Amino acid sequence: MIDAAAATLERAAAFHQPGRFQLEAAIQAVHMVRSVTGQTNWRALSQLYMGLNRLYPTMGGAVAQAAAVGEDAGPAQGLALLAKLPQADLATFQPFHAVRAHLLAQKGEV
Repeated sequence: MIDAAAATLERAAAFHQPGRFQLEAAIQAVHMVRSVTGQTNWRALSQLYMGLNRLYPTMGGAVAQAAAVGEDAGPAQGLALLAKLPQADLATFQPFHAVRAHLLAQKGEV
């Protein structure tokens, strides 16, 4: 099933018109590769989330992008993305607080 999914993603990529579901599937594919290699391609994830957030912006996608950028480019970069989000909308959004705490700990500020 994994090979079939990868082949489907490759066929979709040939059209050079990524959509929401293609990007979401590609994000999941990056996470799946981690189960085989033991490593996460944070650069790929940060780029995929950037594309997804351009096409279909959500709070969850923005927080996930900040997490990926924080792992790829460093916690300060991820925290900078979180700081740009509308803070009033985040008061009760637990993933925001979890990612922020993780990045602050990575930066040595917690």
